[in-house]
Amino acid sequence: MSPSGTSVPSPTPVDCLGVVGVGLIGGSFALSLKAAGGVGRVLGFGRTEAALRAALAQGGIDEVATDLSALARCDVAILVIDGEEGVPDQDEKIGGLIEEVGCGVILAINKWDLIQHQKGMTRESMAETVRGKM
Repeated sequence: MSPSGTSVPSPTPVDCLGVVGVGLIGGSFALSLKAAGGVGRVLGFGRTEAALRAALAQGGIDEVATDLSALARCDVAILVIDGEEGVPDQDEKIGGLIEEVGCGVILAINKWDLIQHQKGMTRESMAETVRGKM
């Protein structure tokens, strides 16, 4: 309720979220967003069938998408990148496809703490690396 006593609509959730990389990090994002009511349907894209099955069984995703062109159905995609690997060619291509289909994107860099300490990278240098590859 607003101070005037009128009903205030809640924010519209993302109707369809794509999670590319449904392992621990991507799956956790999906579960948290679903629990908060921030997303409607979640499409999962993964590198392994086992990770996809686990995300589906845990309720983190609603549907397994095997073709990346399904990203065209998503409003936003979370692309989880393994920071220790940098930006491999596969992730670079996926990032390009996300841009092609006009889907918004959130880049999540996993293992940031390891990169920061082992490779001495700063947020700025990592952001520059990612921008250069994407």
